[in-house]
Amino acid sequence: MVPAKILSRVVLLAFAVLALRQFFIRLPKDLRPVQRPHSSELNGTADFSFNSIPVDLGAEMGLCFVIRTYWAHGQDEGGNIPPLMKLLHGLLNSGHARWKALILVMDRQPFPDLHDIVQELKDDRISIWAERVGSEYAAKLADGTWNGVYHDMLYALTDEAIRACPLDTRWVIVTNGDNEYDDQYIPRMTSVPLDYDIIAFDFYSRYQRVTATPCDRFAADASAPLCKENLLRFCNTDLASVAYNWPKFIEEERAFSKMDSHGIGLNDGLLAHLLKTSGWRVHRISDACLLSHSPSPQLCAMRGGVWDDSVFTHAEHSGGRCLDHDSAMLLLKSADPASLEVVEVNVSNDGKSFGFEAGSPVQLACIRQRFEAPWKNQFYPLQCAALVDGGQDY
Repeated sequence: MVPAKILSRVVLLAFAVLALRQFFIRLPKDLRPVQRPHSSELNGTADFSFNSIPVDLGAEMGLCFVIRTYWAHGQDEGGNIPPLMKLLHGLLNSGHARWKALILVMDRQPFPDLHDIVQELKDDRISIWAERVGSEYAAKLADGTWNGVYHDMLYALTDEAIRACPLDTRWVIVTNGDNEYDDQYIPRMTSVPLDYDIIAFDFYSRYQRVTATPCDRFAADASAPLCKENLLRFCNTDLASVAYNWPKFIEEERAFSKMDSHGIGLNDGLLAHLLKTSGWRVHRISDACLLSHSPSPQLCAMRGGVWDDSVFTHAEHSGGRCLDHDSAMLLLKSADPASLEVVEVNVSNDGKSFGFEAGSPVQLACIRQRFEAPWKNQFYPLQCAALVDGGQDY
């Protein structure tokens, strides 16, 4: 018979081993030893081979991506690769080794596929930094309007994540999980001289020339911009289109949540303009459109969609939306036949990003109001106008 003292020690040892095992299981994924795969392919629709070019870590600058996401970014869109997966694969295939992706969730609904996505990628540079899920984090109210405190909470969480970037970070980029970056995005960013504090990227966006005629506002025109101009101010920038000097951002205690946008989420433009006018040196990339602020008319055209510009101030799809052919036909059939029309436009583009080619027009079918009156009474004020439409850069 085993003595009681020895038996009690065995039991205590067993509990200690179990507790230690649970501790390691609960470690954040970015602290566990993981192995990066050499290649990966999703749904048989694209080749996502990892770049095997050897990189000298000592010669690279650190990049930190704060990715704000929610459950819809993990959904496959008609058999296509989920947006968040596509964004993360873009980072993995960039050829740049020194980066970190901090993923945060704030939403009413859980994101059940998020852990599977991160685990499948098996890369310790990608980590789930925060998950805030519950009715108190609902982005919109029952009537479809924005929750007045949601953006304030989300930007406060975003600021916390920015401060969690690695100490070797040079540029910090805050983006959403459905945005897309061209292959040349990181190379162009890392080629910018280090005496700049802000990199502003012009970008494809559904908010391109919002005060101009629907559908025509993103048509190719020699006098119009290639895409949305990044003027670093309200209505003329986007959170995902700016890279900030991280050490300076931290040293000066800058924060999106310090901007008062009255709960409607304009903090990105307010902070960008504040820094621009506070003497931060700006390098603007205007000869290429290396970000697609999703959904964008340009990528809608490249993927054979139909753009709905009939009500582009709608709360559910502000700025317009990309429809598949069947959804577009349903919209046209359900509306008053005299109210809507379909026009064809050649979308503006830079002739090199996201598969566009110089000299090869890409057409887009676009739905809009047939008569001028419904869209002339715009939601967007004059300060949202592009330079070509009478806007000002200040």
